[in-house]
Amino acid sequence: MKKLPVFLTLMFAVLVYGQFSIGFEGFHFHSIPKNQPFALRYDGLSFVYDDSRGEKISTEAGIGLGVIEPSSDPEFLAGFPIAIKGFYGSVFDTQLVSAIGLRVSSRMGFVWLAFSKLAWAVSVSPKIYIRFNSADVFLGTELEVEAFDTGALLSLWNINFGVNYTFGGGTE
Repeated sequence: MKKLPVFLTLMFAVLVYGQFSIGFEGFHFHSIPKNQPFALRYDGLSFVYDDSRGEKISTEAGIGLGVIEPSSDPEFLAGFPIAIKGFYGSVFDTQLVSAIGLRVSSRMGFVWLAFSKLAWAVSVSPKIYIRFNSADVFLGTELEVEAFDTGALLSLWNINFGVNYTFGGGTE
């Protein structure tokens, strides 16, 4: 709880600084079936902030909330089956002006599952988007590795769909 004021201050400073975009992405995470210590599946929605400032390389931060599916291992269903994600990463955008482009992001963060299991996560995510003035719609996929405090590693794939809106006049 002591870190909450610092986090809120940093988020406020980031939101006030320059041109930025916000987005929402719906996701479905699914553990890759072979050679995994356990099965995990969850669906949810992420809120993403990107400080693009009209450049090809930018940074992003986000938070997500998901519901763990009943087909996951029972250890993830004990208690309240919710997945909370927080992440920070870098984004490379191939086309800033064109109507169609590819955006690739690499993220690092945490996943808190059922309020009992904490994992650090690293992922890479390519997304194809169509831009409409200051807004864009995208479809993408993601590969993620989660390292739990027990030492177990879990690989997941993800499919996501979302929208972004760029403030400050769009990309020109």
